[in-house]
Amino acid sequence: NNLRLWESAYTVNPRSIHVLYQYGYQLSLEHRFSEAVDVLKKLLNKNPQDTNGRFILCLSLLNLDRCDEANEYLQSGLALLDTEMRVTEVTPGRKAKITHE
Repeated sequence: NNLRLWESAYTVNPRSIHVLYQYGYQLSLEHRFSEAVDVLKKLLNKNPQDTNGRFILCLSLLNLDRCDEANEYLQSGLALLDTEMRVTEVTPGRKAKITHE
């Protein structure tokens, strides 16, 4: 399966940002959130601009009930996007409209 593939790749090349992202992502898909957090933090240490990795890290932290830490990564990720996100309309039973400025 994909997790075994990326686990093997991580064993061979644990410094690759591509491998770190994919391995962390696959761990999160398998609900191995604690391990995913460790791998994704390594990714962000090497590549702090990786907003996709940061998002998966946030979701993994939330699943571990580490909400304050997840929020810190989320806020720093939004700052990286250099945009302000704002909810402009909320209607019950419908998705919120979000704008970027």
